[in-house]
Amino acid sequence: MKRNIFFIGSKGYDKSYGYFETFVTNFINNYESNDTKFYVFEESTTKENNNVEIRNGVVCPKIYGRFFYKLRCLHYVYKEVKDNKDSIIYVLGYKKGLLFNLLLRKRPSNVKVILNPGRIKYNAFNTFLLKMSIKTSDHVVCASKVNEKYLSELTDKVTYISYGASTEDVKEIDKTTVNLMERYDIKPREYYLMVGSFVKQNGFEYIINEFINSKIDKDLVIVSNYSERKKYYKQLLKVTDFKSNKHIKFVGNIYDNDILRKIRKYSKGYIQCNSVNETNYSLLESLSITDISIVLESDYNREVAQDAALYFTYDIGSLNEQLEKVEKFRSKEFNEYGNKAKEIINNDYTWDIVIRKHEKIFKKLF
Repeated sequence: MKRNIFFIGSKGYDKSYGYFETFVTNFINNYESNDTKFYVFEESTTKENNNVEIRNGVVCPKIYGRFFYKLRCLHYVYKEVKDNKDSIIYVLGYKKGLLFNLLLRKRPSNVKVILNPGRIKYNAFNTFLLKMSIKTSDHVVCASKVNEKYLSELTDKVTYISYGASTEDVKEIDKTTVNLMERYDIKPREYYLMVGSFVKQNGFEYIINEFINSKIDKDLVIVSNYSERKKYYKQLLKVTDFKSNKHIKFVGNIYDNDILRKIRKYSKGYIQCNSVNETNYSLLESLSITDISIVLESDYNREVAQDAALYFTYDIGSLNEQLEKVEKFRSKEFNEYGNKAKEIINNDYTWDIVIRKHEKIFKKLF
């Protein structure tokens, strides 16, 4: 059956780096049906760049308008669905505004709406926004069992579908990755890895301080969109003085997933300090390729990593204790944790599983 799927709420397809962007790109790239046409809206900063690009067969309309961007996305959708082809508007995020939701109510009969609220803030105002978005949706998809329980109190049309992870192994380190490692003097198995957006809630201060205060003669490699001009960077430098420690290495963002996967593969271990209330992509990718993950204790992280990771809290010395434990690991322990982690990914978190679960919803909607 021929079908259109319009993604609204992502920053783009195959060019941006974030939760929704990673989901959209991987969902489309792993989708095997030739009968589905994908549209991914991107916000344009100028009227002159208000056009449409086709990338890998994906239609990427560039929509201008900071304040009316989402409304213009809907206007574009309604013009495209006049051929009566089954169409799905996949809304990413629940803070879309009253007018957006009112226009969704007036959608053509051949158009269905799926809402993926993403990270949910549990307070009265956000619950109001969430309820408003749910009312104009035909189905709700969430990436956390904890959120599924919460959303089930608001609607009976909710399905838990986690995000996915790659299952391909890394055969060798290519020249580009070797050059990156040489630039920062990084050696295989001689570094711990941290990947995350450069924001305070990702625990940079705690992890850096724990690492500096440890007796471990390894590097901490941080992959992040940091900038020395950012206020948080200056605050972090002031409280940790990380520049005076040769083992703390900020390498910037790595947008090439193949390179990042190799960097994960050859790390001694991965440190996950994010506790957002949905499945964490970086944690999934770590479990799929890294032998050992050291993860911040939270319901969301436990839900995914189970007994295939070590856990720490924000108590002083907690992460340090787990790092010292890993330093004493032999091949047996690394293999045991690594095999458990890969089994979790293969059983529950492949992109094939994610797509098959979505297909069941698509069939129910039409």
